[in-house]
Amino acid sequence: MDEGARHRERRGDQGQAEQFEQHGSRALRADTVHQGISRRGVEMRRIALVLCALWLLAPGGAEATERYAKETGKGCSFCHELTNGGPLNEVGLAYVRNDYTYPVPERILDKARRLRSPFHANLRNILGYVHLVVASIFVGTIFYVHIFIRPSRLRGGIPRGERALGLTCMSALTATGIYLTWYRLDSPSGFFESHFGVLLFVKLVLFAVMAALGIVAVTVVHRRMRREAFGAAGASGPAGEDGGGGAAAGFGGAEMPGESGAEPAGVGGPAGAGRVTGENLHSFDGTNGRPAYILYKDVVYDVTGSGKWTGGSHFRKHMAGRDLTGDLEGAPHGTEVLSGFPIVARLE
Repeated sequence: MDEGARHRERRGDQGQAEQFEQHGSRALRADTVHQGISRRGVEMRRIALVLCALWLLAPGGAEATERYAKETGKGCSFCHELTNGGPLNEVGLAYVRNDYTYPVPERILDKARRLRSPFHANLRNILGYVHLVVASIFVGTIFYVHIFIRPSRLRGGIPRGERALGLTCMSALTATGIYLTWYRLDSPSGFFESHFGVLLFVKLVLFAVMAALGIVAVTVVHRRMRREAFGAAGASGPAGEDGGGGAAAGFGGAEMPGESGAEPAGVGGPAGAGRVTGENLHSFDGTNGRPAYILYKDVVYDVTGSGKWTGGSHFRKHMAGRDLTGDLEGAPHGTEVLSGFPIVARLE
């Protein structure tokens, strides 16, 4: 009985071994087929790369100098500085600007002579660099306002600094762009006679749309934002220019100390004085548990509870307990941000 059981067990082991061997052979064949396909794919990619390289390196058609000489009936020295070719002279430059058409109009010849002068050569380089730098500043300002300041914070309108920078950039881009366009094109029809002209035309249209939107933003939209934030008086009065001024215009109608008979916040605080004055303002610096006060145009604001004034420091750049009138004038935001803070005192 035991011998029969052992015999069956041996047969079972042999059957399992045969199954494993069959599965292994199938897997080996599948792996071999997969490797063959992979090798063929690699070879096809290599062949495709070689064909692309040959196509790129193949010589293309060229406009030969002899052809131009035959069409114009002139020698090489007519358009080149050397008798056998070389750099173009003013006639050759005018011939190129006239889309390789001869004869060349006199106005294009005159313009080619002027453009070859050192004055225009240097002026083009300078204005080209200025154009690129101003364009970078302009685009950077747009991203800065929309990403870091965020339009939702501009409750009192667009800050004066950003308005001035935007208008200055648009004016500089317009002035330099006019010269650079005149330098490259000889007539309005040049916008549609080449790929460069078409791209330049599209660029000018996009810039015109962007400039129009910018002018609307700094005029109509800005006034409407100030009107909604401060009322009609704040939009047209002195406070409407920089977002600040008095309580009614710049601080959301906040009640000034003494008007309600209540003692202003912070009085009798750590400074030990009865009221906040110019002499003890530095004691309210927001450190060691003291309240954080700031002064703007003789008005003291309590910024203690603001997350942007942690420890009496505003982004490690401005400290509480100081007169920030001059600092706020150059800030990226307007004084509309002060409308959310309680007024502690008004210094006479």
